[in-house]
Amino acid sequence: MLKFEKIYRDSKIILTEGALVERLKAEFNVEVDNYINHAGLIYTNPDLLAMLYKQYIDIAQKYSLLIMLMTPTRKVNFDSLKKSNFRGKT
Repeated sequence: MLKFEKIYRDSKIILTEGALVERLKAEFNVEVDNYINHAGLIYTNPDLLAMLYKQYIDIAQKYSLLIMLMTPTRKVNFDSLKKSNFRGKT
């Protein structure tokens, strides 16, 4: 078994970043792209993403919790990027 799988199966609690997109919309009035969602922030506002992820990392460290973070680009592919406001970006 891979180490990640073992940790995932054996851990009672794993913190994740939760509804990050909903926080972006509610707390920061961020409009996300229809095709790539909040992944566009890596181009337009990477500092905001970094700040939010750091909040979750700080909580995990404070309470000695494991944390599993998803990248904002996890659902992006060439087709969705071509349809988005960020077409042509790499």
